[in-house]
Amino acid sequence: MLSSLSIKNFLLINDLTLDFKQGFTAITGETGAGKSILLEALALLLGKRATENIFQNAENKCIIEAEFDLTEHGFLQEVFTQLDLDFSPLTIVRREISPNGRTRLFINDSPSTLQLAQQLAPYLIDIHSQDANSILVDERFWYRTLDVVAQTQHMLEDYSKTYKTYFALTNQIDTLSKSKENLSKEVDFKSFQYKELLDAELKHPEELTQLESELTELSNSEFIVESLDKIRHIAESEQVGIKHQLYEIAHSLNSLSDKVESYKELKLQFEPIQIEFNEWLNTLPESESNDDYKERLDIVNHRLSTLYNLLDKHHLSDLQDLINYRDTLQSELDLVSGDDGQLEHLISQRKELESSLNSIASQLKDKREQASVLLLSKLKEDLQYLAMKEAEIKIKFEPLNAFNKFGKHQLSILVRTNLGSSYGEMSKITSGGEKSRLIFALKHILSDYKMLPTIIFDEVDTGISGKVSEHMGKMMSHIGLKTQILSITHSPQIAATASQHYKVSKSVQADKTITDIHLLTANERINEIASMVSGEDFSEHALNHARELLNL
Repeated sequence: MLSSLSIKNFLLINDLTLDFKQGFTAITGETGAGKSILLEALALLLGKRATENIFQNAENKCIIEAEFDLTEHGFLQEVFTQLDLDFSPLTIVRREISPNGRTRLFINDSPSTLQLAQQLAPYLIDIHSQDANSILVDERFWYRTLDVVAQTQHMLEDYSKTYKTYFALTNQIDTLSKSKENLSKEVDFKSFQYKELLDAELKHPEELTQLESELTELSNSEFIVESLDKIRHIAESEQVGIKHQLYEIAHSLNSLSDKVESYKELKLQFEPIQIEFNEWLNTLPESESNDDYKERLDIVNHRLSTLYNLLDKHHLSDLQDLINYRDTLQSELDLVSGDDGQLEHLISQRKELESSLNSIASQLKDKREQASVLLLSKLKEDLQYLAMKEAEIKIKFEPLNAFNKFGKHQLSILVRTNLGSSYGEMSKITSGGEKSRLIFALKHILSDYKMLPTIIFDEVDTGISGKVSEHMGKMMSHIGLKTQILSITHSPQIAATASQHYKVSKSVQADKTITDIHLLTANERINEIASMVSGEDFSEHALNHARELLNL
């Protein structure tokens, strides 16, 4: 339920905080006083794009914040998880809009997006106005309504999971079949490409880098040979080579340490130097002849040319991509040349899923047909109570050749509003007022089967009065026993049945028009309903009528 709503610097509202209770809350006020501002603020809070002229004061930002008590809606925790939102039994949604157009939205103190708020909105608030009557011609609305009455939630979950798998498998089969068909047309060309890549004996993605490095070395072969020879000459020359000189030093140190004990340590310190130099000298590469280098250079150049040409031909940037393309070609050619085992396996799997779907869809149809009898019976009773005594609705179940998201049948909703007239489509038969009463009756019925979000009725009573308004008020009170209702209304009969009553008024303060909304006391409520009955200059008779409506 919506437990509180705070609005700052929005349209005609300067700073306003409202606290709401469970049950039925009426919101009344003169036409033009600003009742619709509440709905606009909630719509903005739950993801609607902001227009330019929303600020009471153009220098300050607009802030709208609502607290929703979800203590009895624990099932919404799964919805929050799916949307990657933090769940809290007291969920707070806050939106700030700066004069420069920048907007920030928070859900339970975590930054969020307008898209997420839009996805969450239907679970928090259901705003119904005559603009929303179009849902009556939406087949999905009737499916969902029947499923609520039929209590098919678990069956529908099984169907949805199976349908998604079936749909994905069908797409896979179609893709595989089309791929095989397309590949068959290009098999010669792809075979040539594959053989060319296979002959190239692509080994590993580092080969190109290694060859390029080796090419650099081979290109400097003459310098390398000269350098290595020079190093060996300096190291191994018999008279002046480092190796000979180190040997002479070692020999002298041996003689010295034999005769003088104190020089043994010096000898020991020198020995590793000689050993390490000899080991280093052994690691020095053997210098090959220029002819050997030239032969290897030709091999490397030829290999690099082959790889560069293949990369350029296939418009690829590195060897790994070329290897991947070769493997892809192999898979495609295997698909064409191989048997249809994979495709047959997928088709077999789909047949099993199709059998399961047919079974669940048949059960869903049976359950919905049974539910439709109960729903239409209750609906007829409620519509008679709302002065639509001759209204009749039919729900037809027509079989389909293919599955859809709801089963394997299509719903047709037909209606007639006058006795003796023929049935027709909802959009062509019913008026706006009749559609409003029809949706109201459906929500009245649904409240007995499902925990609904907060419902806001925006002048759903337009075009009705008297006894029908009284009946609608009683029905709202009944809905309010299970879910929270806010009703913006001009009907005194409806307002009198509410457990909480707010009045919207407009005044001029400091040359600015300000809308204010305040909770009425018991006496203020009597006066408000009296003025709704007979106008601002109400009589004692109007006051007595108001007390009668309030059962005082």
